[in-house]
Amino acid sequence: MESRRAAVVEAKLAMGREETERRLAREVRMSDRATGAVARLSGGRRRMCQVEIFVPGCAVAERLPVWYMGRAEAEDEAAFLAACPDHHIFRLTPDGRQEVWETTGGSPLASRFFFTMDESDTVVTPADPSYPFQMAGTARLADGTALGGARHQFREEGGGTRALLTVEFPRLMPPASVAAHRRHVACEFSQWVEAAAASPR
Repeated sequence: MESRRAAVVEAKLAMGREETERRLAREVRMSDRATGAVARLSGGRRRMCQVEIFVPGCAVAERLPVWYMGRAEAEDEAAFLAACPDHHIFRLTPDGRQEVWETTGGSPLASRFFFTMDESDTVVTPADPSYPFQMAGTARLADGTALGGARHQFREEGGGTRALLTVEFPRLMPPASVAAHRRHVACEFSQWVEAAAASPR
């Protein structure tokens, strides 16, 4: 499994962002039109994609958000590509947003969104006081259309990290697609928890 994951990451890095963008441009244009329409018709209402995971032996609840942003600021694309085979491009924009190209769980098309950390005014999922650490923000299309948001919450428990991971989609997003995305979220965050635990303090 690890060798296959490393081979996929190596192939994507070798292809480079420019070629990745060229190959996925048509899918992203189609996705932009479809998800933009769904978001506008949803009128700000949300459909929740939530999954809870526990990663034993990795007590990094407090460090994880800092580690994540550190990898983003360092342009460590490998750290993001390795977390899920559905990931294509992760990079920071000049204004500090994270531009993400990925194939959302269950989708036939790659998509692109811009995630603004700590822009959580429109996030409807309340903070759970039993999870003292979190990453929250808003996701938008390139034209500024709000797609939804996320509130990912973490706590240390029994020598490991428990995470309550919530992605908010437009209300009219098909329930089956939202359900399929739970596996995507569980996959990427379990990998990031382990990577954060393995990194130097």
